[in-house]
Amino acid sequence: MSDEAGEEWLLVGRDDEIGAIEAEYRHPGVRGVMLTGARGAGKSRVAREAAARLGAGGCPVLWVGARRDMRSTPFGAIAHLVPDIADGRTVLSRLISSLRAAGPDRMLMVVDDVHVLDDESAAVLAELMARRLIFLVGTVAPGGLLPSALHALWSSGRITCLPLGPLSAKAMDRLIDRLLGARLDVIGRRRLARQIGGNPLALRALMDIGALSVQGGLQQTVTGLRQADRAPDSLVHGLAGQWMDEAGPIVRGVVEVVACAEPIRMGLLETMVEPAAIDAAERAGMVRVAGDTAEPTVRLAPPLSVPLVRLLLTGSTARRVYGKLFATLLRGPSLREEDVLRAGEWQLHAGTISNPEFLLPAAGRAMARFDLELAAKLAVASRMNRPGPAADLLLARVLMLQGQSRRAANALPSRPDDPGQAAAWALTTAEIQYFGLGEPAHVAERTLGIVIHGRHEAEAKRSWIQLADGHGDQALFTAQSVLARPDSGPQAKIWAAAAGAAAAGLLGRGALGEAIFQEGTAVLDDAASGQFPWGAAQVGYGGCLARLMCGDVRQAQDLADRGYAEAVVAGARSMAGIWAALRGMAAQAQGRVRFASRSLREALTLSDGEGLFCLKTAWTMELAAVTAMAGDAAEARRWLNQVDEYDSCHTDAFEPWIALGRAWVYVGLGELSRAVESCRFAAELSGKRGHLAQEAIALYDAARLGAAGDVRARLADLARTVEGDTVAVMAAAAQGLARRDGDALGQATNAFDRLGRTLLAAETATAASQAHRLGGRHAAAALFRERADSLARRCEGARTPLLDRWRLGSLLTRREQEVVLLASALTTPQIATRLGLSPRTVSNYLQHAYDKLGLTGRAELRLHLDRATLDGGQAGVSA
Repeated sequence: MSDEAGEEWLLVGRDDEIGAIEAEYRHPGVRGVMLTGARGAGKSRVAREAAARLGAGGCPVLWVGARRDMRSTPFGAIAHLVPDIADGRTVLSRLISSLRAAGPDRMLMVVDDVHVLDDESAAVLAELMARRLIFLVGTVAPGGLLPSALHALWSSGRITCLPLGPLSAKAMDRLIDRLLGARLDVIGRRRLARQIGGNPLALRALMDIGALSVQGGLQQTVTGLRQADRAPDSLVHGLAGQWMDEAGPIVRGVVEVVACAEPIRMGLLETMVEPAAIDAAERAGMVRVAGDTAEPTVRLAPPLSVPLVRLLLTGSTARRVYGKLFATLLRGPSLREEDVLRAGEWQLHAGTISNPEFLLPAAGRAMARFDLELAAKLAVASRMNRPGPAADLLLARVLMLQGQSRRAANALPSRPDDPGQAAAWALTTAEIQYFGLGEPAHVAERTLGIVIHGRHEAEAKRSWIQLADGHGDQALFTAQSVLARPDSGPQAKIWAAAAGAAAAGLLGRGALGEAIFQEGTAVLDDAASGQFPWGAAQVGYGGCLARLMCGDVRQAQDLADRGYAEAVVAGARSMAGIWAALRGMAAQAQGRVRFASRSLREALTLSDGEGLFCLKTAWTMELAAVTAMAGDAAEARRWLNQVDEYDSCHTDAFEPWIALGRAWVYVGLGELSRAVESCRFAAELSGKRGHLAQEAIALYDAARLGAAGDVRARLADLARTVEGDTVAVMAAAAQGLARRDGDALGQATNAFDRLGRTLLAAETATAASQAHRLGGRHAAAALFRERADSLARRCEGARTPLLDRWRLGSLLTRREQEVVLLASALTTPQIATRLGLSPRTVSNYLQHAYDKLGLTGRAELRLHLDRATLDGGQAGVSA
C-alpha cells in the first residue's frame, strides 16, 4: 500500500534524493532504484516527483501499481500495459516491441510497492531492465522483500537502494510553515516536531484529525473523547487503524499502552506486555526503542503519533489501559520522582481516584514542568478527593499564572492556622491582590505583613510589588536587605535578586544591578537541580533589564537569547514569552527593528492565555513603536488602538514605557510635536520616581525628535549620575545636535557604534554629515554620509526623523513637499500664486517643513536639497 493517500501533497527537503534518482537514470550500468524507508517518509511522492522531472526533460514514463490483492494473479500488475495476455513469452515480446518503437531512450517505469508484485510481472520487468529497455523506480515498504526475479540485478549492484530517512528539522519547518503558517508558535512547533519525527504523513494525519491547535501545537488528546469529537474515518481508520489491524491484537496492545504512556520505560512496559510482543511491534514499524539513556524508553514510530492512536481508542479501552498502567506503577519496588506526576495523571485518565495522596504532589510537578493545564486538573481533583488548604492554594496559584485572577481569588481558602501554610497563603494572596485584581499596593503589602514564618520570602515578594508600583528605590532597599541577611533562604534570595537587579538598572546603578544578578545566579548554582524551575528565568529577567537600562545591549541580547532557548526546550510558554519580549527590546535598542517586531509578536502569542496582562500591554506598545520605526504607520496605529482598548494597567512602572512607545507611533504618523511631548512626559514620570536611566532614555529620544536644545542640560546632569558610558554619549550627542557640531556628532557616532547602538550611530552620522555640509566641509559631509548609509543598512530598514532628513518624502506631507521644492527658487508670494494658497499658509507649510528637517531657513534648505531625495519623485506622505 502506498504511504500517501488522497491528493498530491507538498514535497520539501528531498531534492538530494530526487537528484540521485536522476543521476542513476543517466548511469548506463544502473537498471533501477528502490526507495526504502518508514511508512509516510514520502517514498511514493519522491518517485512521482522524480518521474515528473525526468518526464519534463523528454523521458517517457510508465506507471505500474502493485496491489496485495492482485499478487496471486499472473501478470496482474502489468495487465494494463499488454491487453489480451496469452502467455509470458507473448507479454515479453509485445512489451519489447512497444518499448523499442517508443524511441531510443529507455522508458522510466514507476512501480509502487514492488514487494507485492506478482511473480510473473516481476519476471517480465526484470528482463526488460536487463535489456536496458526500462529504468525502474520502485518503492518498498518496511519489512517488504524484493521479488526473487529481481535478486540477480540487486546482488550485482544494478539496482541501487535509496533509503529515505526522516526529513531534516529545517525541511519539516518549511513544510509546517507552508501548511500552517503563523498558526503555531515556537513551543507548539517543538512539540509537534517531537510527535511527527520528520515524517510528512504523521503531520498530515494530525492535520486531518484536527489535532493541531494555534497554541501549543497539539491538542491535549486524552481519553474520554465523545464520539462527536472524533474526526471522520477517512485517514484515521483508513491508514493507522488498518496498520494496527494488520499487525494483529498483540502488537495493537503494545501500541495502545505506549500511546498512553509515551515515553515509557522498557522495564515498566515489559511488566505489562510480553517482551516478544514488544519485539513484534518494533519489527512491524509501530514502535521504536531508544537506548541512549540509562534505561531504554519506547515511543511510537511515525507516522503513528500519540494523538492519532489515542483517537482510535474507545473510552473503555483507554480507561482500562490507564488503570493498568497506574496499578503496575504502584507494584514497582519504589516510585521515582518522575513517577509521582504519572501516578496522578494516570488516575485522572483512568477515571478512578484510588490513591488521592498522589494528586497534590503531581500537580506541583506539573507546575514545575510548566504544564499549567494539567496542574489545574490535578489540583481540582485533589480538592475534590482530599480537600485542604494546600490544594486550594496550589489551584489559586495555577489559576493566577493562567491569567484567571478572579477564579484564583475565589479558590483561596481562609487564612490557615498553620504558620507555614499561613505564609504560603499570604504570598499567594498578595500576588493575586496586586498583580491579578489590581488592588492598591498597600493592600497587598498589608497581607504580607502578617507573615512570621517565611518572613524573608514575604519581604522579597514585597520588593516585586514595590518595583511594579514604580518605586525602584524602595524595591532596591528591600531586596538588598533580604540578600544581606544570612538566614534568608534560597527562594527569598532568588526573588530579591530578580527585583533588586531590575530596580538598580532603572535607577542608573548598572554595576550594582550586575552584582545583584550575579549573586542570584550563584544562589541558583548552589541549589539542587530542578529545585527552583522559575528561578533562573526570574533572576535573568532582572539582570537583562538592568543591562538594557544601562546601555549594555549586547550582553542583554546574549542573556535574552540564552534564556529564550532554554525556555523553549523546557516548553515553558509564558517564560519563553517574557524572554522573547526582552529579545525584542534588546534588538530595538540596537536598531534591528524587523527582528524586534518578530520577537515582540512572538511574545504576545506565547503569553496568550498565560496571564501577564500588564506585561502584554507594555509589549504591545513596544511593538507599536518598532512597527512605526519600520515604516508601517498604519499597522503601528492599529497596535496603538489595541493598547488604548485595554483596561488600564495599574502597575505604574510601565507608564513611562507606554508613553515612550506612544511617542514613536506619533512619529510614524507625522505628529512630531506630539511625539516630543510624549517623550517629555515619559522622562518626567521616570525622573519623579528616581528611575534615572529610564529618564535619560526618554530625554534622548526627545533630542532625536528635535528637542535637543531643551533637554541637553538635564542629560548632562544625568551623565554625571547614571553609571556606564551610554548616557554620557547621549548627553554629548544631544549637545552636538543642538549646536550642529559635526565633530561632536562624529565622536558620538563612533561611541554609539562601539556600544552596539547602531541606529543611534546611524542617526548621529547623518546629522554630522548635514552639519559638515551646512558648514561648507563637503569632504567630511561625504564621508559621514557614507558612514551613515553603512550603519543604516544594519538597521533593517528603520525610519526615524534623523535618518530621514535626506528623504523628504518620508517626513513631509505632499503639500509640504510642493512648497519646499518651490522655496529653493521662488519667494513666498510667488509660491502662493503658483499653488493658489495664501502667503500665510505657505509660510506655515515652510515652518512645519523646517521643524521636521531640523533647518532654520531657505539658505540651509537649498544646501539640504542638493542631497535630499523624494521617495519615488513626488510621492510621499499624503496630507
